[in-house]
Amino acid sequence: MSNHIFSSRLLILFCFFLLLSGIVQAKDTDKETIKTTKIDLKEIKTRGVLRILVPSNLEGGLFLPRYGSPVNQQQEVARKFSDHLGLKSTVVPVFSIKEMFSALSNGRGDIIAANITITPKRKKYLNFSLPIEHVHEVLLGSSNNKQLTKKSLNGKTLLVNPSTSFWETAQALKKRYPKLQIIKQNDSLQDEEALDLISSGEYDFTIRDSNISTMYLSYRNDIKIIRRFKNEKAIAWGLRLNAPNLKEALDTYLTSIKLSKIHNESSFGDLDAIKKRGVLRVLLKNNSASYFFWRGQLMGFEYEMAKAYAKHLGVKLAVIVPPNNSLMLSWLKEGRADFAAGFLTYNESWLDHKLVASTPYHSATQHLVVNKNNNAIKTPSDLKSLTVVIHRSSQYWTTLKQLQSTGIKIILKLAPEEISVEEILEKVASGEYPATLVDEHLLGIELNSGAKLKSAFSLDKIYNHSLAIREGNTTLLKSLNDYIKKKKESKHYRTLYNKYFINEKSISLLQKSRLKEVNGKKRLSRYDKLVKKYSQRYGFDWRLITAQMYSESRFQEDAHSHAGAIGLMQVMKNTGKQLNLNALHKPDVNIHAGVKYMHWLSKRFNPELPIADRMWFTLASYNAGLGHVLDAKRLAEKQGLNPNRWFDNVEKAMLMLSKRQYYQKSRYGYVRGREPVGYVRKIKALYENYLNIVKEQIAVTPQ
Repeated sequence: MSNHIFSSRLLILFCFFLLLSGIVQAKDTDKETIKTTKIDLKEIKTRGVLRILVPSNLEGGLFLPRYGSPVNQQQEVARKFSDHLGLKSTVVPVFSIKEMFSALSNGRGDIIAANITITPKRKKYLNFSLPIEHVHEVLLGSSNNKQLTKKSLNGKTLLVNPSTSFWETAQALKKRYPKLQIIKQNDSLQDEEALDLISSGEYDFTIRDSNISTMYLSYRNDIKIIRRFKNEKAIAWGLRLNAPNLKEALDTYLTSIKLSKIHNESSFGDLDAIKKRGVLRVLLKNNSASYFFWRGQLMGFEYEMAKAYAKHLGVKLAVIVPPNNSLMLSWLKEGRADFAAGFLTYNESWLDHKLVASTPYHSATQHLVVNKNNNAIKTPSDLKSLTVVIHRSSQYWTTLKQLQSTGIKIILKLAPEEISVEEILEKVASGEYPATLVDEHLLGIELNSGAKLKSAFSLDKIYNHSLAIREGNTTLLKSLNDYIKKKKESKHYRTLYNKYFINEKSISLLQKSRLKEVNGKKRLSRYDKLVKKYSQRYGFDWRLITAQMYSESRFQEDAHSHAGAIGLMQVMKNTGKQLNLNALHKPDVNIHAGVKYMHWLSKRFNPELPIADRMWFTLASYNAGLGHVLDAKRLAEKQGLNPNRWFDNVEKAMLMLSKRQYYQKSRYGYVRGREPVGYVRKIKALYENYLNIVKEQIAVTPQ
């Protein structure tokens, strides 16, 4: 082989990997032209849309709130302000304080709904609403470093973003402690990553507002408050200086509602107290049935039901997630929430906590679940000497003890309380556990996701699931009972139940035979032209995007997911709006939105990511959401894995995020890790087949 031929092949291979990664800089022709003309309330009403600038990501979500997020609450109030004005609202996500101020002054948004501190310097270029809250700044350090004290900061390092108001506090500390080293935090560094640098000891301290630090400390135990600064700071929303009418309308609205705060302290009031507070506090479990974060949206059957009830009452919803499911009843007794959900079955322990049960909102049979290949268990009489693994605190324990009392010699093994029901089922699927007992709706979720499980048989008894309420809250109990009776027979209830629990038959064709047919037609799909067009624009290999499109929709234009994703590329409606691509039912627009979103995701990762791995991280983010992938990267590093390699590294951490001891300490909470892991591997395999079918050369430079 000549050196010339060898070099040419190396060049082609290099170009291919450039395309695979999306590293080629694509021309984004869809950027909105920014006009800097005056935009006040009159112009906004003419437009009909209030644009709310938020510190978020393109997926529209911050993280999985456990105890109520101040920023999420402010965004919700901003949307209600828009409704009050008779306007539609749209969220405009930004990634840094500096970009947020620039976007406001340049006319990309109308108000900033974020935790912004009022400072004299900012007043020169920003107008502020009336203060919505007053906070104290706090100094955060690592929980593992016992040598950190508030007595002296000399010789320590302080990580601070110069764009924030914390920079002024840092400069004041520098005057008091001359040997304090202030480290500038880059705007591109995400907040969670900055806290990771503190917890790992790379830097000693950072500064946050007290309400935001409370949010972080609700799920992170690797950081702690070292010092609380005395001076109180006012938090408000930002507006342009030349929008006095908008400010007047906003101040009037905020004054009228007094912006209810979500408190973590105990409260024992009945329904009238909840309405006065303006916030309904509900205890939920962070799992696939109740409450989870997926593709930038908060989801879950019980979450959506609780949200609908809060709307019915005319109040906001605050979800509270205890660190352990066994704490649900005790936290409710202590007044940390107004009621508890979680598919709970009433038992004698409720009496000890002085709790009563609502009208049942759900009922289910229980199934003895075994590995898919186990054909030996078909009836209760086959259970002799079978080991069944369950939680001691669950209703399943009582069920199986009753079964034992009938003479069936079943062996009960206790599962650790810190692992979830999903984890027990995973262990049954892998063969580590012989069997378990679960409700039919939980089994349906696992079967729908392709788990190697099956029901050996179901028990005859039907178990009711009710909400737990403190026995003195009689008005709340009556309201919930009336609501449940009405809602349980509604179309909304049936739609939600089908959305989360009904097992659908697979309609996918065998990959091998489909590829033969495609090869005969000399094309991958009838959308090849469109896929090539947008893949080239944004710097991707069109064959990989086609493999992704098949995985998402099986090339069905009218495909709809249970979560609201639509079309060939299964794009969420909110994502389409934020990409300025709204007609997602049209194949051209849907493919454009999917590829553009892929491009956006690929740019969210650090430059040091290897070329090929960037694509795998991007695909995983498209499937599960960027937040879960960032959680997995951080967890991988803590586990001694390579955070910049997907296969056999971060994908392992992604699987770990289905386990409670890991997801309860992660920013985005529970994720069914095997879904993004399987998603990436399936697309990679299909893509490699496509490379054999279509071997055409691809241009490197986007047009």
